[in-house]
Amino acid sequence: MYNTIGAYLGESQNSTLYFGSVNPTVTGNEVDNDSYIVTSNGLSSGTPISFWKFDAETLTWVQVPSGGSTVTVVDNIDGTVTVNAGGANIQNAQRPILELPILARNLVDPSADYDDIWDASAGRMVRVLATRASLLTYKADGLNDTRAGDLGSTGSSIFAVHDHIHPILAITTPPATPVLIASGPGLSISQQILTTVVLTEEESITFNFRVLCLQTISNGWNILTVPNIAGFKTPITTVGGTYRSVGNPNAAAGWHNSPSMMIEASNYNMTNQIYLNCQNRTQGVTIEVFLSIKYILA
Repeated sequence: MYNTIGAYLGESQNSTLYFGSVNPTVTGNEVDNDSYIVTSNGLSSGTPISFWKFDAETLTWVQVPSGGSTVTVVDNIDGTVTVNAGGANIQNAQRPILELPILARNLVDPSADYDDIWDASAGRMVRVLATRASLLTYKADGLNDTRAGDLGSTGSSIFAVHDHIHPILAITTPPATPVLIASGPGLSISQQILTTVVLTEEESITFNFRVLCLQTISNGWNILTVPNIAGFKTPITTVGGTYRSVGNPNAAAGWHNSPSMMIEASNYNMTNQIYLNCQNRTQGVTIEVFLSIKYILA
């Protein structure tokens, strides 16, 4: 009787089979899969009335069917359970999700790991390759002109939607205002004034200057040099114009008398050296030079 009933209940070698005349109650001595049979006389010789299994997870006795085929569920080490309903009807299924270990998102293998989803078009569960954030280094913007970038939080399960708008963040702390350098005979800078606030963008900063220069009678080019700033490329300097309020650099050469708005400055060969009016000055000159200087992050 013991063996027959034990086999029916799917009893393991480590479980205990109990008999009684009333339904079982928890005593604290039970282990998972212990069996209990209620019989007519409370002994193994009696007629079976009901069958019970102890569930260690809920710490309760669970009544099992007393007839028909049995279903065996085997908990596998790989996170699946094998369900055997008898005969050829054997299936592997995912273990309850809360019992599975957690895999960090950045450790997902998108060529071998899977997620399971409901395919509404087919009306069934299917597997799809799992996804994760890219762990590859960024491609360069161009030869010798790269952006370091940042891979971001690759372990996160949060991704942006396809129609999001990426913010453009301007440089929050501009570098110190550059000071132009005067060179050449008789040239001095009387005043250098920012005509607008410092203009910051995501990768560049622009300074707009009005530079008041004094030139004496002299021979030789007068030059304003735009300095470099560490961490930025060679600046892009645009001459916006000049205003000469005093003097004529060389009246004999046909220069207009002051006041004059003619452009009398040139960014020679785009070297950020600004050459003023002429090489041979026959009068002292007061002239304002308007410059827009853009620095781009290196």
